[in-house]
Amino acid sequence: MSSLSHFVAVDDMGGCAGHVRCPDLPAVDHARLFYVKGPVTDEVPDTGIACHDVTDGNTCHYACQKGYRLTGPPALICNYTGTWLGDIPACQSEMIFFRVLLQFQRAGLRT
Repeated sequence: MSSLSHFVAVDDMGGCAGHVRCPDLPAVDHARLFYVKGPVTDEVPDTGIACHDVTDGNTCHYACQKGYRLTGPPALICNYTGTWLGDIPACQSEMIFFRVLLQFQRAGLRT
């Protein structure tokens, strides 16, 4: 009976060598972009790892600078076809958000 050994090469981003890579995501005004290992879609603290050469099954997260609010989901997942799952969010000034909220309140509308 023969035994086979399987070796998996791991790249510097924690993915398997030979896995599909997704293209770099675009910058978003007033946001930073960072890498998170695995398909994590909840908001998480900035890992400080640049989001380049991401392999399938891993995630890139957007986080807005102080004074801005994220509109849309914070994360996109690199899938096995080399495309991103999810929509690119935007960062909107909190001043605009609060002005709209105040207008709703003045009009007697509930938020």
